[in-house]
Amino acid sequence: MKRTSRHPQIVRALGVGAVCAATWAVPQLGIPWLPSSLAAEPAVISDVEGPVLVSPRVAVNPTKPVDAERIDLSTDSDSGAFVAPSTEDAMAEDAGAIPPAVEEAASPETTSDVALSPELALLRDRMRACAEYYSQRPENASERDPWSVMHALIAYGADTELIVGSQRVNAIGWMLWNGKCRGQQLLYLDKGRLAAHVGKQGTQGHAGQFLAMLAQWRVSPEASMKVGGRDFTVADFIEYEKRTCEPKTELTFKLIALSYYLESDETWKDEKGRTWSIPRLIQEELAQPIIGAACGGTHRLTGHAYAIRMRQRDGKPLDGQWERAKAFLDDYHEYAFSLQNADGSMSCNWFRGRGDWGDAERRVETTGHTFEWLAYSLPEEQLFDPRMVRMATFLTNTLIQNRKLAWEIGPKGHAIHGLNIYLDRAFDTKAEYITPQVARKRAEAQR
Repeated sequence: MKRTSRHPQIVRALGVGAVCAATWAVPQLGIPWLPSSLAAEPAVISDVEGPVLVSPRVAVNPTKPVDAERIDLSTDSDSGAFVAPSTEDAMAEDAGAIPPAVEEAASPETTSDVALSPELALLRDRMRACAEYYSQRPENASERDPWSVMHALIAYGADTELIVGSQRVNAIGWMLWNGKCRGQQLLYLDKGRLAAHVGKQGTQGHAGQFLAMLAQWRVSPEASMKVGGRDFTVADFIEYEKRTCEPKTELTFKLIALSYYLESDETWKDEKGRTWSIPRLIQEELAQPIIGAACGGTHRLTGHAYAIRMRQRDGKPLDGQWERAKAFLDDYHEYAFSLQNADGSMSCNWFRGRGDWGDAERRVETTGHTFEWLAYSLPEEQLFDPRMVRMATFLTNTLIQNRKLAWEIGPKGHAIHGLNIYLDRAFDTKAEYITPQVARKRAEAQR
């Protein structure tokens, strides 16, 4: 049975313990601790001041971010509408067809009733302004391949716009209708059935990646898809991902997607007749390593977090494989925090051990992915943990202070997605996607 929407019940999980000592390791995870002498040559990011370290209920004097009051991210001179020249590559399968806007289901409820300190209120406002600033630079379908467009839309979901020819279209709608991105298409027909390219340059890097992104932005199973002149829905795409499950392969993104779209107790058959379930996906993923997995293992951890959260929202017990996954995840939460650098960033060596090196791009890549996972997977009562606040402050400040940098689209997309998750869960708010119309209204209101 497929879901069309979710009305989650908030389930409070137990908090994890205190930070472990520097010699600590988790035996059952086999996590090595690399001494600093084995880390790469240290480097510092210029023009990045110390993090704001606050408690949600205690006002302190934070380090003032660079030009915090003087940066107006909504009115930078290079922001605003961008119109690209028309190109034959930027055409939908049906000439002249413009995909409809895609709507996302309501976000999970938040229970944040904390009276924010002035420092947390400032952080919230800067996070929102940062995400809104980057939204003003939509990608161009003639310049970005499907993989890149997927990483643009992971940041903003159903609000994301894409420049196609001389107009803006809904980015998710464009992908669902198999629009060309730099001349490539993500979807195709296999014996009349919907399928997606995996491993082909410029398309999905991992099986289930696109559906996982749709799940993370709560796109309905009834959303329209068009491939090869035929009409489909996301429900058909879900069936494709179910029937292509393979044992002993990377199932990370299928776990994210199918945990969201299926009932947690549902079973199904793959195209070879083997029986699958969410517990089997969890078991397969727990048998595979975190270190060496995609993006340092953060996506694999997110898969477990999705499975747990969806099980909780179904009101079902965390037993069996879910119990194993939760214990595994709790250990990794605390281990990740034990690797945090003094400036609030996370290890540039991912989960291999400590790593306080690298430029702004490397630090945003590792910190952004880790923050994205933690912002989604931590229990509510830990969202304002000082270590989490320091991480949020570092990521926000670094993106703002380096806003003219030509960031790699993947790390940037995941970092901004993390900011948006945190804004939603911790502050019960969201960044507005700044279209030219929104920018004009704001400018008029300021006159």
